[in-house]
Amino acid sequence: MKTLKAIGLSIIPILSMGFAQAGTFDLSQTPMEVPQGTIANAVIILDDSASMEAEVITTGYDNMGMMRYNQPFKVTTPSASELVGTPSGLGIELGSWLSYRAMSSNFIAADTEWRFRNSKFNTLYYDPTKTYEPWPGLSSVVDSAGAFVPYSELTSYLQGTITDKLFGIDDVTRPAILIDLLSTGAKQTQRGSPNLITRDANTYTYYSDGTTDGFSYYTWDDTYPTPIANDEFDNDDTITRFKVNGMTTVSEQNNFQNWFNFHRSRMLVAKGALRNVLENSYNIRIGFAPLNNGNPHYEVKDMDVEIDDTLGDKYKLTKAMDSINMIAATPLRQALNDVGQYFSASSTNNKFGAGKHPYLMSDATTVAPAAACQQNYAILFTDGYWGGSFSGSDWDSDASSAYDNRDFASFADKDKQSSPTLADVAMHYYERDLISNTTGLMLKDNVPITLTDRYPHSPDIPAADELSPFVAGARTMHQNMKTYTIAFGLGDGYGTDKMPKVLDTEFEWLNPFTASENKRQDLLHAAYNGRGEFFSANNYDDLINSLRSSFNSIVLNYRIGSAGVAFNSQELKTGTYIFRAFYNPETYEGDLVAVAFDSEGNPQLNTPVWSAAEQIEDQLCSDPSDPLTCDSSTRLVVTYDPYSKTGELFNHANLNKPSPEVLPGNPNQLGWFEKTPPKNLAGNGVLVDSYGNGDEYWTDERIRYLRGERSQEGKLQDDGGLRRRTGLLGDFANSTPRYVGVPQARRRGYAPYPVDPNYLTSESKNYSTFKITYKDRDELVYVGANDGMLHAFDANSGREAFAYVPNLVMDDLYEYTLPSYLHKMSVDGSPGINDVFIDDGRVNNERWRTMLVGGLRSGGKGYYALDITKPSTFNSTEMAANVLWEFSDINDSRLGYTFSTPNLVMSNATATYTSTTSTGSEVVTYNRWVALFGNGYNQTATNGVSGLFTLFLDQGGDTTWDSGDWRFLSTGVDSTGLTFPNGMSTPRAVDIDNNGSVDYVYAGDLAGNLYRFDLTSSDPSLWRVDPILFKGSVTKPITVQPIVMSRGANEGQVIVVSTGSWMTEQDRTSTATQSIYGIWDPLQDSWGTGPSAIATGWGPEITPTNLTAQSFTNVGTKFNGTDITYRTLSANDVVYNHAKNARKMGWKIDLNLEFPGERAIRNLLIKEGVLFGSTIIPQSNQACMNGPGGYLFSIDALTGGSVVGGPSFDLNNDGKFDELDVVEVAGTGTDYQDYAAAIRIEGGLPSDIAVIDGGKNDGSKVCYQTSTGDLVCTTVNVGSSYPEGRLSWKELSY
Repeated sequence: MKTLKAIGLSIIPILSMGFAQAGTFDLSQTPMEVPQGTIANAVIILDDSASMEAEVITTGYDNMGMMRYNQPFKVTTPSASELVGTPSGLGIELGSWLSYRAMSSNFIAADTEWRFRNSKFNTLYYDPTKTYEPWPGLSSVVDSAGAFVPYSELTSYLQGTITDKLFGIDDVTRPAILIDLLSTGAKQTQRGSPNLITRDANTYTYYSDGTTDGFSYYTWDDTYPTPIANDEFDNDDTITRFKVNGMTTVSEQNNFQNWFNFHRSRMLVAKGALRNVLENSYNIRIGFAPLNNGNPHYEVKDMDVEIDDTLGDKYKLTKAMDSINMIAATPLRQALNDVGQYFSASSTNNKFGAGKHPYLMSDATTVAPAAACQQNYAILFTDGYWGGSFSGSDWDSDASSAYDNRDFASFADKDKQSSPTLADVAMHYYERDLISNTTGLMLKDNVPITLTDRYPHSPDIPAADELSPFVAGARTMHQNMKTYTIAFGLGDGYGTDKMPKVLDTEFEWLNPFTASENKRQDLLHAAYNGRGEFFSANNYDDLINSLRSSFNSIVLNYRIGSAGVAFNSQELKTGTYIFRAFYNPETYEGDLVAVAFDSEGNPQLNTPVWSAAEQIEDQLCSDPSDPLTCDSSTRLVVTYDPYSKTGELFNHANLNKPSPEVLPGNPNQLGWFEKTPPKNLAGNGVLVDSYGNGDEYWTDERIRYLRGERSQEGKLQDDGGLRRRTGLLGDFANSTPRYVGVPQARRRGYAPYPVDPNYLTSESKNYSTFKITYKDRDELVYVGANDGMLHAFDANSGREAFAYVPNLVMDDLYEYTLPSYLHKMSVDGSPGINDVFIDDGRVNNERWRTMLVGGLRSGGKGYYALDITKPSTFNSTEMAANVLWEFSDINDSRLGYTFSTPNLVMSNATATYTSTTSTGSEVVTYNRWVALFGNGYNQTATNGVSGLFTLFLDQGGDTTWDSGDWRFLSTGVDSTGLTFPNGMSTPRAVDIDNNGSVDYVYAGDLAGNLYRFDLTSSDPSLWRVDPILFKGSVTKPITVQPIVMSRGANEGQVIVVSTGSWMTEQDRTSTATQSIYGIWDPLQDSWGTGPSAIATGWGPEITPTNLTAQSFTNVGTKFNGTDITYRTLSANDVVYNHAKNARKMGWKIDLNLEFPGERAIRNLLIKEGVLFGSTIIPQSNQACMNGPGGYLFSIDALTGGSVVGGPSFDLNNDGKFDELDVVEVAGTGTDYQDYAAAIRIEGGLPSDIAVIDGGKNDGSKVCYQTSTGDLVCTTVNVGSSYPEGRLSWKELSY
């Protein structure tokens, strides 16, 4: 692993929120950027024709994989004596006791028929190199206690005390006949007298008195002729028989027994594979439909419960599947049509009944809004060729829509036959609108357009674009059905590589009416026309992979989200990483990935350096694929004890400690994990059966689950079972990762920073000594997740160093463990980090330290603090001491949900400590450090004022929060006259005199006002809020951290702020016009002195009417043949003027172009006087799709207009910023009026941005992620100075 070369604190993200209903905010508990509730509908169509009973799949597929007399595939000397009776085209059974009772005319393969019993020739037969497992879930057999016997225990249950036999079961879904595999041969059940065996209330016919050698398998080596083998199955090849009763180990015999009972036939393999995939499918709605209507079926339902929950739909679906009987017909076309009718809510030929449909409902009679965007899928599984009659049309050749041969000739049948093929049916239900938006269910056409819709199996994307049936910019389409096909035992000669690649060229599809063999290709053709996928499977493993691929393709089609990004360096160079945070809104899991840049400055997205999700599994699980191997005891997780005011290891023993105080209704922290107990408790309040580690608690299993143990996952909630996971990390929704390397701050060697007399000794408390001490410390990345933890990952390897569970979120964290869990935010805020000087009595000779303070956003009302100075102390012995404190609304009810990222800054308030030297002692004065944060949202204090918290990081030198340990600076603007509690966003701290201490703080609130707080005094009691600097409107709340740009010496500064909110369900669809403002604060000048200038020198607060308007203009053009949408920006003069009658106090841009509700609620950065940021464009139906994106903008920070020095963006991607990046639109020659000031972001909403210097390359990189998971890095025309706004506060130097 390469070592990180460059270091530095990453960009602090800007928070986003908004307001909603009267009284309080309706805070969203799910990520705002991705669709919710758009789970797809899928119907599995299972072939129940007679051929599915066969126990053979040969690799010669011209007879549908069946054995026959003159087996044509690689057989030179077939012998009729090896087959009993006349071979059938339907296959060979092992006995007359037929599994599905449908193939009584079948004939039996003799025990000596070696080809049939060799896995290379018959891929269904026993292969000794494979391990065979019973099915998951419950059988239909009931034991003495009235419980269903699990399939995993069925064989041993039936065998009972008979230990000298090896039981074979005729049909595990409804056992009737048992045989001894050790002594009973292929035909033995046709002769001899059976015994009867009773198990509880059930009686079974049992054969064990045969005279044969029992069952066998054969191996084959191609040794004839010599010296060159012919790759044919010759009788003269080396053929070896292995008898089951000759197997040397019990495990070998059990493996054969599992194969016989659960894997020996096509239908057994199909049912087992479907059960295996269904067991782990949770984010999809699934229904089941056999081909023939005479068998049971099951409507589409949510599959979020466990497969052995007898009240759940997953269990009920598998029971319907177990109950089917074999029927001779194979009506594939009719079955696919009838499922299409189901998706159409049709009253005729509906597979599930007249008027039935799978769409989401708000109640019994009302279709849910999200139903309009549900995607529908048919997964057709068959082992044969379709037959039977079917009425329809040549739908893929009728040019009835832009989706068939009118524009895409490759979809049509070459012969244009009038009778419908399977491919015609697939096309019909893809191209037609299944649900009208004017009648019936009245669903709008809001189904997201996917890549397979836009570019169906075409490698030539530009060419496909030209042929696309969708208009430019289209993102949704009508309700349709996509078709996936799985051919079982039909060969792989017609794989996806055989699909047409050129869309507008006629393809020679084989005519299925002229030869039965051509019907194999019709399965491929159906998947092509239906914009699905085709899979070929010849054995159990193939089938499992095909089904999983189908489900994964459906579930993951557009379900991914991403949070912010961070760099480990200030400039691109070897060893530069970008850290990407992700979340999955359906599984509630996430990942943090490190990506390196190549020598040209391009991120290597396909080869990430590490994945934290993979690393944590490797750390905790000896076999990451087996949940039972995960050991949570080795994981370092700590929390905060609110009673002792100290850190402690997060485990059952510590949380169960008696406490001197009493939590509401709970004697200790453990009480929170006792809530919602399992229902199946005995009279003494413990679980009925042995559970987990067998003790009386269910709480310890929940705590170990949070730590990473997985042994109780997937069991019934009533019995104490916990939610099944596919990964061990929670989702990283809104927390932007923070990189921390070696100490990096500069200019801290002089007052007001502490200047210790022991300057050159190890006793020195100076920052220079601190930097030297920790110049080689480990580099880490910190990020909060909604699994209730702040995570610390090694920046080089991705391994977790520790996790911290704030006591602040512990009260409902137990819900995360339950199968019934619905997403909640917890540790969702981004931490603030800085090197600070604290004399709090907790450290002996070390007062400089690196401190982390984190909030929770909508996860809670509080902040937590950790000392992250010394990674070598991140171990089970020393880590608890690094937990410093927590501060919450219990300490001050004016604190709401903590959306504000803390600014850790040095204040002007002073304190002293005594330094002992060789000649005595000396009192050293230093400035105290504070955490600055807005008071957030949904506070409970009366009237709900907005205001700024100034929290002393030293906590007054002890472990308790006492009067004087913090100050709340109220704006006085409360909820009077408003319909919601007021609250303040993330502040911006400013150092005017460049001495390192904060002087002024700027922040906005929900009333739309911008305030200046004066912290210039050394006496905290004199800190104050000045009169309102900018008076806005409640329709334009300020929820983003401002950024500040100096106008020059004695000219004050411009505070740039944007409006809008992004945290409630209402915000998703709000169309209110929002703005970006640049507001001039003169501070000290000839018009007044200091802060009083605002009140007396130049009149009342600033309003939008005092700002010069700039405006964007949309431009669409082509660069290098690619469509680009961008915006130009006006460059109106901004003449700053304080005069009361002609006040011009800055600039404004209203975002009122073609996208109503567009807003700039991401972070703002300034580099070389250029303001960078991004807008988001809300989606009108957020339940249906990702938002349509936004714009990345580049603006002159002092004027709000176009950057006039040259193009900001390299539009033609030639690595230069010149006239070739400009399209003249003003008619007067190319100039700044034609420069692109904003470029379109397509396909997903952008995250916070991060800026890094280009290194040896021109310009800088602005990077962000989209809500669809894409990383975008755009080269911009600014140089190598560090971006302002990178840290949590700002120094202004004139």
